[in-house]
Amino acid sequence: MKKLDLTQILKDAPKGTKLWSPLFGEVTLNEITTEVIEYHVKIDTTDEYVSFTSEGHYFSGYPDSECLLFPSKSQRDWDKFVIEDTFEKGELVWVKDSFDNEQWLAAFYSHKKDDQHACFERQQKKGDVFYWDQCVKFDKRPF
Repeated sequence: MKKLDLTQILKDAPKGTKLWSPLFGEVTLNEITTEVIEYHVKIDTTDEYVSFTSEGHYFSGYPDSECLLFPSKSQRDWDKFVIEDTFEKGELVWVKDSFDNEQWLAAFYSHKKDDQHACFERQQKKGDVFYWDQCVKFDKRPF
């Protein structure tokens, strides 16, 4: 089993990325640092700022302990963690629904609502907004 290294997994994640800890509930990433000897992952809870080791341990003195920091409450597998792109309103993007694994469509980004991306079909931003499960930057052509 490979050793978990959250400093590598989260190095490109923006500040404010939502994560989950069974100790604190929903938390947000504050920063990744190598300046502190053992606690490299700094997060913000609702009440305070806390740190985890690069293996996701809350205490460094217990190497056999389990990881206590995860991508989300329902996703505990760091191998499936994906840093989502951020989009500007009106930006050209590729979109698709999860049930259609083949067809990507070009659209103009509007906003995000309930984990779905709202996009317009036309650049004029008039007419109906459609909601999509997946959205990627246009220059990252996913097909």
